Amino acid sequence: MGKSLYNKQFRGLIGDKVYFKRADEYFARIRVDEVKASQSDEAVERRLQFGTIGKLGKAMKYVTTSSFPNRPKRETATNTFVRLNYGCCTVSDGTATIDYPSLKFSDGQLRRPTVSMTYLEEEHSLSFTVTPPTKVYAGCWATDRVCAVLLDEEYNQAMFEELGTRGDGGMVTVALDEQWAKENVHVYVFCVTEDGKDVSPTTYMPIE
Repeated sequence: MGKSLYNKQFRGLIGDKVYFKRADEYFARIRVDEVKASQSDEAVERRLQFGTIGKLGKAMKYVTTSSFPNRPKRETATNTFVRLNYGCCTVSDGTATIDYPSLKFSDGQLRRPTVSMTYLEEEHSLSFTVTPPTKVYAGCWATDRVCAVLLDEEYNQAMFEELGTRGDGGMVTVALDEQWAKENVHVYVFCVTEDGKDVSPTTYMPIE
């Protein structure tokens, strides 16, 4: 309800306008009622799609801190992950599904690393072998760090591991969390420059 201030001004709600005073000046604005979210099938699916990939992005915040160095200044690594991977989530019959092999954990211009991987059943571990390049050049430096992200889709958890440098190569064994089942684990590898200013695209490595 509005009231007159006896100076040709008003304070409060009158009709569809809200009258108020700020810094000794009087203002009026149109009242905006609460906007109800669209309940169309398309809108509901978009919200489910965004919510699902957003939840995954938040869960991955500890493994994406260094993999998106060239993101926009006002965008967090989690925001970048969600933006790049929004299309990896689809909705059908009210159920959201993530295409894990298509996820991106890095987005840069370096050459992808050459890595092979073997699952060790008894140790519940992954053995990685990094093969050095035959030639190094701009965008493929010997000092590039080879990194891996191990993601368990059941628990929405991930591990970040450094496998060595591109030039040195070598073999590294990484033990999986004892709660993780082999069939739920997805592996992604990429390179990061020594100064952390650029990365390679992500390579998905299925466990066989």
